[in-house]
Amino acid sequence: MLRKYNLYIYTFLAVSLTVFIIGYIGVSMSLNIVQDRYLKLQLDVNRQYAQSMAKILEAELEAGIPAEVVKQRFQSGLEGTETEKSFLCMFNKEGVELCHPDTSKIGQVIDDDNSTVLKLGNEQNTFREMLLSGTENGGLRKIKHNNRSEVVYLAPVAGTDWLVASHENTAEVLKYIKNFRKNLILGFIGFGLMIAVVATILARMISRKHEKKIEFQKNEIELQHDVIEKKNAEITSSINYASRIQTALHPEPKLPDFITEHFVFWKPRDIVSGDFYWIRQVGTKIVFVAADSTGHGIPGAFMSMLGVSFFNDIIWRRKILKPADVLNELRQQVKESLHQTGNLGEQKDGMDIAICVFDMETRSLEYAGAHNPLYLFRNGILLDYKADRMPVGIHKRETPFRDQLIQLEKNDMLYIFTDGYVDQFGGIDNEKLKSKRFKDLLLSISSLPTAKQKQQIGDFLQIWRGDNEQVDDILIIGIRV
Repeated sequence: MLRKYNLYIYTFLAVSLTVFIIGYIGVSMSLNIVQDRYLKLQLDVNRQYAQSMAKILEAELEAGIPAEVVKQRFQSGLEGTETEKSFLCMFNKEGVELCHPDTSKIGQVIDDDNSTVLKLGNEQNTFREMLLSGTENGGLRKIKHNNRSEVVYLAPVAGTDWLVASHENTAEVLKYIKNFRKNLILGFIGFGLMIAVVATILARMISRKHEKKIEFQKNEIELQHDVIEKKNAEITSSINYASRIQTALHPEPKLPDFITEHFVFWKPRDIVSGDFYWIRQVGTKIVFVAADSTGHGIPGAFMSMLGVSFFNDIIWRRKILKPADVLNELRQQVKESLHQTGNLGEQKDGMDIAICVFDMETRSLEYAGAHNPLYLFRNGILLDYKADRMPVGIHKRETPFRDQLIQLEKNDMLYIFTDGYVDQFGGIDNEKLKSKRFKDLLLSISSLPTAKQKQQIGDFLQIWRGDNEQVDDILIIGIRV
């Protein structure tokens, strides 16, 4: 009997010790790998975030926006941002803080004793050395005065001495991993004790082991779920910030007396939009553009940024002011940029566009369209100017776009738009709104002040849509001359 009890004791101790050693080593190694992978993943996220913001600032500068205005817009977008987790700021290559959510930090100079950065490859420098190098880089930064650590990535803005910095505080994540390691080790100790106790009963041992395996898998799934939720929140926050940038690139235009009234009804389906507008005065002419990029959401927003850049180059910089010439040149740039050759299976990304050029001296208008028409209401009568039936992009039957010249009269009401409004499902039969209802709506409101027209367009859409989701981005521009 004594020998039997000794066997139980030895079995209990051997199983307990074995489980403890294996569990401790396994948990430590696994969590170290998880921690390293998290930091590398976060560095890549920060890199993409910093690079994207640097490209946006470069696009604004290339568009002719003064550097001080670009910096002020960037600072305005940062103010109010929560800095305890992730945030953006901007330095110059002298180590001076130019923009920060906390305005009290603007102007401070980063010195050599401020912090150190451990880069990929285990190379360590001071944060100031990274700033002075002016190159794109990043790593794990440890700030000495407050014992804070963060993942940071610097992306230079071409043509300036600016460096966009994307920060992600690692304290909460590292604290969570540390506590999780402790709890998991304690769990393994308890798990080992249970195995040791039931080692004398084979059936119970197998049963307990199976139960613990299921429990462990459940904990892993819950951990992965938490990580995914956190990443989704970060992505949504990034997209919201991108939406503010996109909105800043579409300010409400200030137009001369020639345009007595106007409105822009812009309603993205998602946070960011593939529909965009471009309105500029170039000399004695005013250019209005309503464009619909392929897709919506983030892919559409990237196409819209590409479109804005192209219009800045073609119209603003090169002063091409014939609508058809603009569309022909834009089509060529889209095809070259997206490497469209017409091969089978190739992406057919492009844009549907209506473009109008007003001549303030002759009070005339030139219009050209790629799928998107122009509606003109004069004395209660609709004049429908048809667009060419091809997009701005690769097309199986490409022909030059054509101009249409219109002599305007006082109180003419013009509309250019994308197809999101007419394609919206709703009504009693849950069908598309279609062009006929849209024309009737515009006819009924065309004599009203443009501010009232914009309100009624929104109200009608809400009633028509009902409980349906918005199916596409929506853009309508109304102009009275």
